[in-house]
Amino acid sequence: MGERPSDGDIACVVDASGLFCPMPIARLSAALKELSPGAIVELISTDPGTPGDLTAFCKAARHTLIATRVEPERFTAWVQKKERTT
Repeated sequence: MGERPSDGDIACVVDASGLFCPMPIARLSAALKELSPGAIVELISTDPGTPGDLTAFCKAARHTLIATRVEPERFTAWVQKKERTT
């Protein structure tokens, strides 16, 4: 995984603090659907299951998990929407 993107590169922030599975991933998925390929979304979650769920979601949907930050009581991740496939 790489480094956290700069604020100017982030197209959208999804703050799913206080929500539990499946809502953080559902909110992220909805946000990604509205954005152009290559756009970056910042996901903030307090659900301890989100890191594992996010890894599986990105792999299945072919989005790129750019970076993560784990803090006490908070998980932040940056996800890049997959490029269009023809």
